[in-house]
Amino acid sequence: MKFLSIITLFSSISLFVSFLSQPSFAEVLCEIDGNYESPSPTYRRLNLEGFGISVDIPENYRVMLKQDRSVEILHPNDYQFLECIANGGIAQYHTGRYSESIRLIENNQSEGLKELILDIYHGDLKTYFFYKNSRNPGYIIVSESGYSMTFLGTIPDKSKLLEVSIRCDCEVELQDLTNFLSRITLLNQ
Repeated sequence: MKFLSIITLFSSISLFVSFLSQPSFAEVLCEIDGNYESPSPTYRRLNLEGFGISVDIPENYRVMLKQDRSVEILHPNDYQFLECIANGGIAQYHTGRYSESIRLIENNQSEGLKELILDIYHGDLKTYFFYKNSRNPGYIIVSESGYSMTFLGTIPDKSKLLEVSIRCDCEVELQDLTNFLSRITLLNQ
């Protein structure tokens, strides 16, 4: 009888230990719900005083400040997806993620802008060319992959350079970047 009690005790302990090792929460799966929300035809102005610019973004888009101090402008579905991951969810494969980002980068005064482009983007550089809109001049950098395009230019009264990028896990077009650039205004104008 004593032997049977010991076996029962060990079985109970084993069952209890295995219960404790199971996750106490259900794993959240991060995925896009499939209900695509079109960009709002109405824009709101986002003042980025630290960057010396403002940018008009669709009213329903969200903004995320990243650890590298860049600002990422996201479609509502993409924002929800990234927020889920940040809260501990598990990412499912997600296709079609498009983002626009803005950041300031150090301006190495000893190098010209062309040399700086070659230093920074050399790993994924297909081509680059001079671009000037009515606001500020710079260069557009086209990635080798075709999945990103970047504008790198100067900002009056700033010691840093403005980097404006579009990225997608799909091909991006020059018109996407120039449309984004057309929505950016220097604050001191």
